[in-house]
Amino acid sequence: MARYLKKVLIVDDEKLIRTGLQSIINRKYGKEYETILCSNGFEAYENIKKEDIFFVITDIRMPEYDGIELLKTLSREERKVPVLMLSGYDDFNYAVEALRYGARDYLLKPIKKDELYECIEKIEKEYSESIEKYNSKNITLINDVSNRFNILLLNKRINDEEVRTEMTSLCEGINEESYYLAILFNKDLMKIPEVERNEKYDEFIKTIIVDERGTRAFVDNQGSLNIILNDLSTINDIKGWVNNNRKYSFYCGVSNELNSFSKFRLGHRNATIALKSNILYKENKKVILYDASLEKEKSMLPNDKIEKLFNLIGTKKTDKILELFHTIFGEEVVRHHGVVYLEKSCESLLKHINIYLEQQLHHNIELKNKLEGINNVLAFDSYRDFYYEFKDIVIYLDELLFEMRRALCDKSFIGKAIEYINSNYDKDLSLTIVSNVVSVNYSYFSQVFKEHTGENFITYLRNIRVNKAKQLLKHHELKVYEVAEAVGYSDSKQFTKAFKSVTGITPQEFKEKNFVH
Repeated sequence: MARYLKKVLIVDDEKLIRTGLQSIINRKYGKEYETILCSNGFEAYENIKKEDIFFVITDIRMPEYDGIELLKTLSREERKVPVLMLSGYDDFNYAVEALRYGARDYLLKPIKKDELYECIEKIEKEYSESIEKYNSKNITLINDVSNRFNILLLNKRINDEEVRTEMTSLCEGINEESYYLAILFNKDLMKIPEVERNEKYDEFIKTIIVDERGTRAFVDNQGSLNIILNDLSTINDIKGWVNNNRKYSFYCGVSNELNSFSKFRLGHRNATIALKSNILYKENKKVILYDASLEKEKSMLPNDKIEKLFNLIGTKKTDKILELFHTIFGEEVVRHHGVVYLEKSCESLLKHINIYLEQQLHHNIELKNKLEGINNVLAFDSYRDFYYEFKDIVIYLDELLFEMRRALCDKSFIGKAIEYINSNYDKDLSLTIVSNVVSVNYSYFSQVFKEHTGENFITYLRNIRVNKAKQLLKHHELKVYEVAEAVGYSDSKQFTKAFKSVTGITPQEFKEKNFVH
């Protein structure tokens, strides 16, 4: 049987550094790690989403999507992946920012293998300690049991009778003819490692439930605590604990009374609706029992209004957009129709947006995360927070689509941008500055610029500066640092790195070579 290898992600825009780090790691950990190489933050984030990454080593400065941006994105993820930051600059501010967003260590280039090994050993030690801590505890929420419940919830090919048979095995001691399902959710617990979260859930169960004989608990695939119970008085115990516990802000949804294990999936659905309905109550009920009224008029979705709203987005008719948005998502409207109406309406609008912006979302991870976040009402403390976040996204999309549609008709802004870069390459330029000069949305400008020039902005600017520098270096009276400043580099080390990446030699070597000839 093949041995399982932990996956390590190495991220740097320089191939030599990527392969060099790979060689250093393989020298000592070749039998334990599988290394995956990425050249930028976008590529790294996509790998982290689809692979079980043990830890990440990333350069801090990379074109378009650097190490700090990657760290910020990862800090919002539920699973926390250890990150080691690399930099060729002894910059205290960068180190502070990297550590603030959760970097485990900050290493300066050129990398010393012993320092790298020391950082890796720290990560290994923390991992081993977390495993030992987990194994030493008598955890009620055994992963295998949770997995069996989740298979029943997620696998639609399992029929009701098969569900009933498996539930009978899992819920020994629970009366099938009268039971309830309660789901407890705390968004802060979603930010900590699964092992720690399950330990806290175990503590809660032992605190709330005096007699566990009539209950079963598991963690669903969303990370929420589920409790199956017979005694309705236990729900009152949960309600009392949730309302009185100030340390942990929990919300709870409880299903209607269920009379067969074959209805387990229906019970979970109804408990989820009750849980999400918390967002609609100003008085913050905390614990809600499912009632059919929570889904009132669920079929009356305003599809015509949603389509009209989507068609307006991108026209810059802000007043009309906000008016129509409020008629669909206004607080009183949503409270009247219920949380199912809210989710279905969001789903319908976002489906239109995602199809239209498919290519754009590939480059704009921040926007993609925001749109995904709107799909999860449990991430918000109140409906007011949800409403204003969604409204801000719609206004941003209106500006973005307006620029995209305008640019499809007139891409002369690219010519203006190139002219501006050629005239100001010696100044402190950035993608933000140039996009503002030509009055085009930052993200869309980046996309169209690359399509037009065949290069991203950073690479294009670097090549212009290096070509200008080659001309200046032929004037032997100029020093290298003077040439660096003349073409827009305040740091001569950064200039040398950029120059060598294009020409294969340093500026000094280029200067000497031309002097000989």
